[in-house]
Amino acid sequence: SCSNTKATDQSTNQSKLNVVTTFLPITLFTEAVAGECATVTALIPPNLGPHDFQATPADIAALGKATVLVKNGLGMEYFLDKLTKSANNSLLQVIDSSLGVTVIISDAGTDGDKDNDLNYGEVNPHIWLDPLRAVQQVENIRDGLVKADPDCTEGYTQRSAAYVALLKGLNTTIATQLKPFQGQTFIAFHDFAPYFAERYGLKADFVVDVPEMN
Repeated sequence: SCSNTKATDQSTNQSKLNVVTTFLPITLFTEAVAGECATVTALIPPNLGPHDFQATPADIAALGKATVLVKNGLGMEYFLDKLTKSANNSLLQVIDSSLGVTVIISDAGTDGDKDNDLNYGEVNPHIWLDPLRAVQQVENIRDGLVKADPDCTEGYTQRSAAYVALLKGLNTTIATQLKPFQGQTFIAFHDFAPYFAERYGLKADFVVDVPEMN
């Protein structure tokens, strides 16, 4: 009896969609949509960001076995092109969660140097910090998972709807709490907060934009 149960569990795990995500927000969005329909593995540990990422052979192996890769997009994961090429997985389906999201031009350096940790190009990639843009990301992830795994369409659709409701509720709560501060400025370390600031009528300034003193 125990042996049969174990075999069934292994069969179920093998039948699940194998999904790799990049960093924490994308992992959380994907896990919320995937539920029991997919096994979700993050490339980047939750205590690290994309600029701290150092790929290992295990990461390349994970991408080589994956069916789906979910990314933020907009140049946030500037390391992915080389990594996916090394994985040599022609069947890998990539879900770009930024598709269709209205973007903000970055105030940080825009010289296109992808080796600079805080320089992603002209478009600011931190879209998930606006809950309503995050809604679009979740819906893109849902659509990509449905395409990759149509048999679980109902599950992906129901779970994404529930998560979208949470994000919209979060937006309402934040908007209410920050309404008295509209038009005021807050300081951040680097150019990560424009989407949050725009959504709630705030102004964001950044330490990296402060000129050096002579």
